[in-house]
Amino acid sequence: TQHKVKRVAWAERYMKLDLSNVIFTDECRATLDGPDGFARGWILDGLDVPSHLRRQQGGGGVMFWAGLYGNTVVGPFRVPDGVKMNSSGYTTFLSTHFLPWYRSLSVCKRRTIVFMQDNAPSHASRHTKQYLASHGFHNEKYMDWPAASPDLNPLENYWAVFKSRL
Repeated sequence: TQHKVKRVAWAERYMKLDLSNVIFTDECRATLDGPDGFARGWILDGLDVPSHLRRQQGGGGVMFWAGLYGNTVVGPFRVPDGVKMNSSGYTTFLSTHFLPWYRSLSVCKRRTIVFMQDNAPSHASRHTKQYLASHGFHNEKYMDWPAASPDLNPLENYWAVFKSRL
């Protein structure tokens, strides 16, 4: 299929890239009820079933954004309540949180960094890509993730640990 061809081309392009130069970025949402509002687990024989409080309207949650650059975690930054992660909100968030960190790096490090994000609509929009290009993330400095790809972002493992501690 077309997606398979694009994934192979992506792999051939990046197979020799030093991944310690890639800043992997992602958001996650943490909720008290879990992703679907249901609590699951084992109950040992003879023990009472623990009570589970359910909140109306889903109980809310908190959204975070972070980056992973080598062995450095950038953030995590809490996405303020009410900020909609459309392309405009996302680029404003990057200006406020990511770019100050990026600008604090030496020029030598900034030359080698490759920015990676998934294909969420706010990330893949023309507005966001133009914004990133205007800040130097284009061509070889921007990892274009192919559509319908498996999520190989190492930040997913970080989110699992982060949410379990939260």
